[in-house]
Amino acid sequence: MEESDAYPTSMEVAEEAEEKTGSDDPMKPSYIPDLCHTLDRATVAKESGNALFKGNRFSEGIEAYEVALQIIERYTGSCGGLCDGNLLRLKLVCLLNAAACCIKMENGDLALGYCNRALEEAELLSCHDLYVKALFRKAQGLRMCGDYRRARRVLLEAYQESPNDKSIQGELTLLNGGVTFVPPPKRPKGQIFSGLFSRMKEAEEKDEILLRSEQKRIQQELLCSGRFGGQPSTVNSLKMLRQREITGRASHRDRIAATYHLLPNSAPAPIDMYRRRAYSGMYNTDGSLFYTASQDWNIRVYKSGPQGVGLTKQHIIKAKKGQWTITDTCISQDSASLIYSSITPIVHHVDLRTVQELNSSEVVHHAFDFAKWRVFGSFGLWSVRLSGDGREIVAGSSDNALYVYDIETDKVLLRVQGHSDDVNSVTFADVSHSNLIFSGSDDCHIRVWDRRCLNASTSSTTPPSSGGSVKPAGVFVGHTEGVTHVDSKGDGVYLVSNSKDQTAKLWDLRSMSRPDDAPAVPKKYNWDYRGMNYPGDPIVDRHPHDKSLVTFRGHKVLRTLIRVRFSPQSSTGQRYVYTGSADGTVYIYDLSGDIVQILDPHSTMSNPVIRDAHWHPYGPVLTTTAWDGTISQFTYVGERGLLQDPTTTTTTTTTTDKN
Repeated sequence: MEESDAYPTSMEVAEEAEEKTGSDDPMKPSYIPDLCHTLDRATVAKESGNALFKGNRFSEGIEAYEVALQIIERYTGSCGGLCDGNLLRLKLVCLLNAAACCIKMENGDLALGYCNRALEEAELLSCHDLYVKALFRKAQGLRMCGDYRRARRVLLEAYQESPNDKSIQGELTLLNGGVTFVPPPKRPKGQIFSGLFSRMKEAEEKDEILLRSEQKRIQQELLCSGRFGGQPSTVNSLKMLRQREITGRASHRDRIAATYHLLPNSAPAPIDMYRRRAYSGMYNTDGSLFYTASQDWNIRVYKSGPQGVGLTKQHIIKAKKGQWTITDTCISQDSASLIYSSITPIVHHVDLRTVQELNSSEVVHHAFDFAKWRVFGSFGLWSVRLSGDGREIVAGSSDNALYVYDIETDKVLLRVQGHSDDVNSVTFADVSHSNLIFSGSDDCHIRVWDRRCLNASTSSTTPPSSGGSVKPAGVFVGHTEGVTHVDSKGDGVYLVSNSKDQTAKLWDLRSMSRPDDAPAVPKKYNWDYRGMNYPGDPIVDRHPHDKSLVTFRGHKVLRTLIRVRFSPQSSTGQRYVYTGSADGTVYIYDLSGDIVQILDPHSTMSNPVIRDAHWHPYGPVLTTTAWDGTISQFTYVGERGLLQDPTTTTTTTTTTDKN
């Protein structure tokens, strides 16, 4: 007999319970079952479920526990709801054991159902130990569902009830990304407003559940649309390989289905350490180069290893000094040229093809003056991007304007005064065309500009078109604080944004508002994100006219203009959104808004803000750029270990940079 055959099925459980306990007493009326008989039958079913659990037959274990629950509920129903305390405790144990089976099966939703029933029974029974266990199981189910915020809240409640429970402390440490849990300071419990606060908490949880349910539905629609790699393929790996042998290639959907779940999850590998803050770090289009910009006015160019694992420093380009720092950089699609900006109206252009032949001091930095037509005053540039053909530069400025600069004619083509505050981020909607431009501003709006509707200056001796009376093609409304970064999916339809309201949002171009239908909502708080924590709650502080598809919450957008991006198309179908955070970690979300991965570089510095992070376009490798000057890399660790040990290729660049 095989080991798996040594455990009974659910039908055998019921028959065994009847055989071991005998039939009902014939002297008793049939409608009043015997209490001891019921307790014995339910106990036999519960013990059978325990045996199935130990044999890793979790689904059958749930069926056995359900048999026990049915026996108990049949008795309580015939007795008008009255029940013995021992029977209630047995029912509670069966519910918790069934929840444990669900957690082993990674079915968080089903586990939550059992846990909620167990909590109701525990309150009726006033059973403290099982009540704490029910809270612990519920928190595990919430974590599996991706609801980390509520999971932490439930665990803290369990911790208050049982502060010495090591399992609860371990789960809290897991939710903290591996950082050891530190108990919160004790506060006196409120007496007068406790009922009011509990009702507010229940209403908040209800709204959060409805929001998560809606975002799950949107995720399914996005995946079914085929624009994010499609639904996971049902074809197994062997059939996929056989199909590739027959046709000579695998479909794009099958390739994504084989790699989309390979997320960076390794311990951080140190790449480099700067003496000043690092502000940006990006791979080029083919992933062969990684370049960073820091406050020491150096642009460092690294060569990436196989699949992006490991970086080797190739060049250090001494940038022309501006004000404070290099605010942004961009490399052309063919990796032939690079531009960078500062808090000045000057953008500098470097031909990367000459960098390999010249010393750093001999590299030519061609200056493009965005203020050559300006009579007085000055401004800075927060964001710059090159068009797909490398002929134009789009920039967002501190004078609330959007600029388009023509490189060949060396002149500003457009100046659009379209925002009421700083334009922090700009990008082209499509990688191959430059007609549509997205701009995000501190006025909380993201505006869409159609180049075909804007008048460009055609003379080299006349000022650029001001665009003062030109309206945008559309507006994305939903953020309640300033927008720090926008990133286009590259298909001209979807984009993602980061905001000081501590959220990131996914948008659809087809759901944008008309400019006249986008009323300005006054900011709720008077605060400075550079030195203060967000005074509100991202769950509560929602825009009344939010048109976003999905909202991502969990990361912190403080201290600087933290960036958000789509995951790469080739390996993930862009079905993830990831962002740096002021708490020194990187958050990876799926399209339902759930957190699927948190990457922690384990910085010991006092300023560990991750301002930028970039995912290699073809491999499961992500490189972070932090304010403490550290450049770290994460890769995928499977059953056979790392793709390639990053430390073997970065030993020459882990020392402190002397330049």
